[in-house]
Amino acid sequence: MERNLYFKSNCGKHMAVDESGAGRTVKCPSCGQPLQIPRPDMEWDCSCGAPMILSANMVGETVRCLVCKASYKVPELAPAGDPHVSVPAAPQTKKTIVRIHRPQT
Repeated sequence: MERNLYFKSNCGKHMAVDESGAGRTVKCPSCGQPLQIPRPDMEWDCSCGAPMILSANMVGETVRCLVCKASYKVPELAPAGDPHVSVPAAPQTKKTIVRIHRPQT
């Protein structure tokens, strides 16, 4: 399966390229400035099974899977030595109400 590298350009545009593009310099399609495609810093599999690899500059950003269009908030990087992170939960579309019942005394 194709592995897409998700990253953010210097002008803030979110992009995804085939992972083989990491390290190459290209022209940003948004602002036209030279842009070096970063190396991947983390990865996980989307709930649809598509691999998602990301650069560190995507931490805290919301990314959308190119395969199934699910959206995820990118978590903090895993501790050194563990390049894999847990799959973040896809944002819920419905609010869940939780009621806590306290025992009567």
